[in-house]
Amino acid sequence: MKKLPENWNELEKLILNILTASISFNKKNEEIICNCTFENIAKGRCLLKIIKNENEVEEERGQVKIFSDKAFMEVNISYNKSLFEKTIYWLNNKSHKKNKVIISLSKGLFINNDAYLHVENNTTVAILKTEWIIPIT
Repeated sequence: MKKLPENWNELEKLILNILTASISFNKKNEEIICNCTFENIAKGRCLLKIIKNENEVEEERGQVKIFSDKAFMEVNISYNKSLFEKTIYWLNNKSHKKNKVIISLSKGLFINNDAYLHVENNTTVAILKTEWIIPIT
């Protein structure tokens, strides 16, 4: 087990609150673009891009880019056709509550007790899985 500095914890999952979601497409590709805030990190914002991959056998794969010079992350996920279309369907659900996505990371990030993220250099972390929480009432 990795020894963490005092007052720092390892964050293994990102919880994103979806503020807006739109779809972008052309002849060659389709993607869902979401602007998000963090539920479990004190500051920052996130751009979530979900790309439709017609040839993908795996349901999902992706990565998180974490920038050291700004409070911003970019999440890029590739979904197979079925999962992509299911995501569009559920994001289209109208509710006064926020949609959320939980992203499990292959490597933990350091946050302090006040939920501030520590990043020394730009970092890319693989995504293990995603889990959506979509209010239905």
